[in-house]
Amino acid sequence: MNMRKGLAFTLSLAIAAGCMWVPSVLPADAASVKTIVLRVGDPVMQVDAVRTFIDATGAVPVIIQGRTMLPVRAIVEALGGTVSWDAGRRAVGVVLGAKTVELIIAKSMATVNGTSVAIDPANALVVPMIVKARTMLPVRFVAEQLGAAVDWAPATQVVTLDFGGTTILPPAAPVLTAPGDGSSSTDKTPSLGWNAVDGAATYRVVLHKGTDVVLDKPGLTALSLSVPAGLLTAGTYSWTVTATGPGGTSVPQAKPFVFTVKELILPPAAPVLTAPGDRSSSTDKTPSLGWNAVDGAATYRVVLRRGTDVILDKSGLTALSLTVPAGLLTAGTYGWTVTATGPGGTSPAQAKAFTFTVKDPVVQPLAQTVEMHVKYSGWDPATIHIKAGARVTWNIWGDEITSCTNRIIVPSLSISQALTAGKNVITFTAPSAAGTVPFSCWMGMVRGQFIVDP
Repeated sequence: MNMRKGLAFTLSLAIAAGCMWVPSVLPADAASVKTIVLRVGDPVMQVDAVRTFIDATGAVPVIIQGRTMLPVRAIVEALGGTVSWDAGRRAVGVVLGAKTVELIIAKSMATVNGTSVAIDPANALVVPMIVKARTMLPVRFVAEQLGAAVDWAPATQVVTLDFGGTTILPPAAPVLTAPGDGSSSTDKTPSLGWNAVDGAATYRVVLHKGTDVVLDKPGLTALSLSVPAGLLTAGTYSWTVTATGPGGTSVPQAKPFVFTVKELILPPAAPVLTAPGDRSSSTDKTPSLGWNAVDGAATYRVVLRRGTDVILDKSGLTALSLTVPAGLLTAGTYGWTVTATGPGGTSPAQAKAFTFTVKDPVVQPLAQTVEMHVKYSGWDPATIHIKAGARVTWNIWGDEITSCTNRIIVPSLSISQALTAGKNVITFTAPSAAGTVPFSCWMGMVRGQFIVDP
């Protein structure tokens, strides 16, 4: 593997300036090391198929001013070499097998087995340096002097040092898919989903609420996991997924996905209707429609129908009654319902609408009293005016009754009544149309008439 021309790498040496490295003991398997893989920002390196921390301080490869800085002590020791520090000369010594490399802070020249060699002939700025009490060494120069080929993968920010073999890289971090980052719902058993990644055999899901681990599920082969019931309550959760394969385990996502669980708020129940009573009737054409309050309701909506026609639809009500405006109702039967709306939604309407009937008021006929006397000469008066449709009380005074006038008949009104001395009372309803209504004694000799006025 070849590092791209012009790309500069530096290697951070995890020692404090002025301190001396104690030469490490050659690992028993150091000679078998074929590849070393490091990733920018990851405190773990992979030596062949084994992942191990770079050092006890948590040092990580970083990029500074366009250069990739890589820890070196663990690399050299993994190969069975040693690193030393000469504080007086500010020089770092690396020994591996027959190779001895010495580099001096801020110098662009190094010595290899006593021979002066340019660290980077194309860029004199590539020099050893001390950053935050750590000595940084150019990885390309050091690694190649120790017999390695260097490869840089910019997409994944992975550096591979090849000492004559091949390596299987750990999988990349899976891409999380659902629930979406920053989403919220009332679902307390959501399905966490992610995309497949090359080289992954299993996946591990870790779900947190704050710093508390709510769920840690390794060994998954599917690309989703439903959170078991009973684990989640209202609140905000974060989750990550790592992938594990022959090359090791991926890093988790740089930014966990976050979702919020909200408590489920149910819609209110349907209000109980109170007045007018179901199937009631009246002549009131501006009735007050009333209902009971229900928990969780902020507003109410009244719908009034005549048959299928909507007569009134009034929403946003906060009171528990509504007076029907004048002019809307005529005689007939109406049905009405009330729904309640709150934070949880809108209630259903009543299973059965209340109905009421509006009747036109019964108009009482005009009451009219007329007087007439019975004389030997006949009826006095013989012509009487009455109002059309009036309820007439006809007082007949029997002053001078004869054998002819002892009974009076009104054929069109089906009246035939005997008359006696004193007061006689006949009641009837006048015809509704104007006209004349004749009456007479029973013999038809003594005649009179009603004039029906409009």
